[in-house]
Amino acid sequence: MDYNYIITSPKAPLLLHPEKTSELADEALYGMLLNVLQTDGIWSQVTMEYGYTGWILNEHINVDENESWDRNRNALIQSPFADVMPNNTYRGYPIINLPKGSHLVCLSDSPDKEGWLKVELHDKTCGYCRQEWVRRFSDFPESHDEEAIRTAVVRDALSYIGTSYKWGGKSPAGIDCSGLTFMSYWMNGIHIYRDARIEDGYLVSEINHTQHKAGDLLYFPGHIAMVIKDGTYVHSTGSQGGVVINSLDPNHEKYHTKLAHMHSQTGSIFKLKR
Repeated sequence: MDYNYIITSPKAPLLLHPEKTSELADEALYGMLLNVLQTDGIWSQVTMEYGYTGWILNEHINVDENESWDRNRNALIQSPFADVMPNNTYRGYPIINLPKGSHLVCLSDSPDKEGWLKVELHDKTCGYCRQEWVRRFSDFPESHDEEAIRTAVVRDALSYIGTSYKWGGKSPAGIDCSGLTFMSYWMNGIHIYRDARIEDGYLVSEINHTQHKAGDLLYFPGHIAMVIKDGTYVHSTGSQGGVVINSLDPNHEKYHTKLAHMHSQTGSIFKLKR
C-alpha cells in the first residue's frame, strides 16, 4: 500500500468515529505516514503505516512531498520532547516541539562543535536539534542481533516509567498499555500490532510462557505488558496511574495479584529462532 500523507502535527488523535466525542483509538506522531481511505473535507478515515485504521482531522495531515519524506527520513526523537530550533542555540523561538517517536530528516553527518545537528521537517524547513535528542535509523539494533534488540526495547519501555496513563496515547504526555509496547519496538525500527492482542500478519507470535525472555510480551484480557526479567514486567495501567513495574512472582514486593491470575498468552517476535 502507498502511504500518500504525512502527520504534520506533533500529536494527532486517531478516533473510532469522525466526531470529537468519539473514543480515542490511537495517537499518530509527527512524520508518520498514512493512507486516506475516504474523506468528508474535515475528517478522513485513514490507515497508518503500521496498519492501524481510524478517523483523523484533516488539519493534522499533509500530502506534500510524501515520496521524498518517506525516502529521506532517517531519524526520530528519542528524548521525551524536543524543540526544533531555528539556529544551533537554545535561545530563540522553537519551530516545533516534537514528542518521542517523531520522525525527521537528519542532515548532519556529525554534530557541530556545540553538539547540534541540522535537521529537516516535512515541509523542507530546516532547524537544529541537540544530538542527545535524536536517534538515527543507523543506530537501530541489527535485525539479526536478538540480544541487542531485547536490550533496546526494554530500555525504551523503561524510559516511559512515570508517564501518566492515557487511553489511546503513545507519547510521554500520556500512554496506554499497547502504546507503550508499540513505541518501545517502534523506537528500534520494528512495527508490532498496536492493540493488546496477537494479530495475524504482524511479527509477534505466541510462545510457551516458560520460554519468555526480556522484551517478550505478556497478554491479559484487554491488557499487555513487556517482560523485563525474572518475572518482572513493565506496563502502563490505569489502576496505578501510568507506567510502572510489577511482577508475576508472588514473593516479589511488586507482585500484581489480579494480573498474575489473568495472564492468558505470551508473545515474541523471536519465535522462529527457537
